[in-house]
Amino acid sequence: MKKTDNRIKSNKFLYISAIVLLIYGIAESVDCIYAFLITLKILPPLPILISFAFPGIQDIWLHKTIYMLLIFLTFTSLRITAAFGILKNRLWGLWLALISTVITLCVMPLFLPFGALDGVIAAPLLVLLLVGHFSNKAITE
Repeated sequence: MKKTDNRIKSNKFLYISAIVLLIYGIAESVDCIYAFLITLKILPPLPILISFAFPGIQDIWLHKTIYMLLIFLTFTSLRITAAFGILKNRLWGLWLALISTVITLCVMPLFLPFGALDGVIAAPLLVLLLVGHFSNKAITE
């Protein structure tokens, strides 16, 4: 069974967005590991996370880290699944990527200062996905 559909490779915007999603998801798995180690009390939360975060997020990082782990696992799995869906030329992969990217852009201010990095990746990713799918299609015919 082929891993990717050759038609996706010809659409450079979608192909690059799938690769970025895959790398983004794998990199975000480091957050999952870190949150898991905090939950097990093996590592302390980074002080910089606590000092910059909103009070509600500070409380979650300090006392309910398992919820952060669940958030990270959710977004990580969505990104990796969407990447494979796009590489297999499935429309659901595109929609999953679009939805998870828009949600990321909406919640990134809550996770400052590191949420800014999410925005730097998610905003161009959204453009790549939209241009890759719609390319030269006119708004009205």
